[in-house]
Amino acid sequence: MSTIFIAAILIAIIVIPSFIFIRLHKRREKKQRDALLAQFTKAGVKHNLFFTHRELLKDKLLGLDAANRKLLVFPFNATDTELVIDLTGMEACAVHKKYSNTILSDKKSVRADEVLMQIALKIEFVGNKHPLLIGFFDNRNNDIHEIPALEKKVKEWTGLIAQKIALTNSNRA
Repeated sequence: MSTIFIAAILIAIIVIPSFIFIRLHKRREKKQRDALLAQFTKAGVKHNLFFTHRELLKDKLLGLDAANRKLLVFPFNATDTELVIDLTGMEACAVHKKYSNTILSDKKSVRADEVLMQIALKIEFVGNKHPLLIGFFDNRNNDIHEIPALEKKVKEWTGLIAQKIALTNSNRA
């Protein structure tokens, strides 16, 4: 009977603090996320934007105002400033993937392998030679297991921007 009692005490000593730390961590993350969303909303108000779509990524927030044809990129890094992109002169919107060649070798063979470095939303403007890239996946910041979900998100945003901009272009014509 005493061994069961000692085992229960040991389990309680291990499990209860773990649950407390997990709960505190989740609460702190929620406060940080709420503060970032409040700052994002203030940035939208400052630029007179009403967001029809928002996306929370690991290092930034995106907001699309389809009526005004503007995209707000709000980075979490305090040194960067928010970027308001006017989509009026947009020519194309596509998924951009950047690969890097890596040489793999073992004792028997040497071969080159492509490694995905970045997945981005590529926006091209009329008359501008340099497209704008908005990163969704970066192999330095994201885990490889996030690739399918982030690739799906960037495809959704590509379709969303192209559809909303084409719709507003046809309404204004």
